[in-house]
Amino acid sequence: MRYFCEYVSQDVSLDISKPFPSYVKQLMKFQVDRSNEQELRAEFRVTRERLKSRIDFLFKEDKKSKTAYLKGRIGKETFDAIRYVLGFINSRPAFTQDMLLNEIVLVLKKNELTFDEHILRKQGNRITLCILTLLHRTTFNFKGYQPGHCYISSEKTAILHDLWYIDENGKEGLIEEDFGTLQVNGDVVVQYNGKDLAVSHPVFTTELNVEEWCDQSLFSIEATQAGETQVLYRKVNFEAELGISENFKLIQHAPN
Repeated sequence: MRYFCEYVSQDVSLDISKPFPSYVKQLMKFQVDRSNEQELRAEFRVTRERLKSRIDFLFKEDKKSKTAYLKGRIGKETFDAIRYVLGFINSRPAFTQDMLLNEIVLVLKKNELTFDEHILRKQGNRITLCILTLLHRTTFNFKGYQPGHCYISSEKTAILHDLWYIDENGKEGLIEEDFGTLQVNGDVVVQYNGKDLAVSHPVFTTELNVEEWCDQSLFSIEATQAGETQVLYRKVNFEAELGISENFKLIQHAPN
């Protein structure tokens, strides 16, 4: 996101012949891992691991100035490959519910543990809910400007409540919305123009419907004034410590 703010959104090209922020070197390698291996081979005759090794070899870091600089000559194919990987910003979630369950099954099989895969996958929603509570309100130090924070959220945290409309035929209808599914969001803070810029993005998505997997105590109705009209919103609150109730729903933990 910092690269997007400082370069992409400002329509500024990265000049690797001059010192540039060292985080860009790390971004290069991150983007290599998100690139298509077959395209790298076909277009630039290089593998992911080979390209990352070249990036490490070609760009030396100055820890005092927090910059990186080119310490030799760079071949055209390598230069084009770096330009290619910096030409897109990948923002898909790092994990999904399916990926989580597949990894659990893989670990159990690798350790030669006896289990019924069919039964385990039938409990996939409950397993996922447990993982959500473990990730809620956690902090991660990824050596960025500030630590990152994860918390439970949903596709929508507020929806219209009891709002009716009249169509072109004069027929009344209720505007229906839902909160979507539960997810884990990750927050990071980057510096841009001397100010802190907070960025939030889903890092773990699930198939758990909010209404089905959240206790009613997490929901509330709030009014908002829109001109002369008062609009009601139904909101779901994930800000507190969360646990799992006896009927296996997200619920707010009572303070000790």
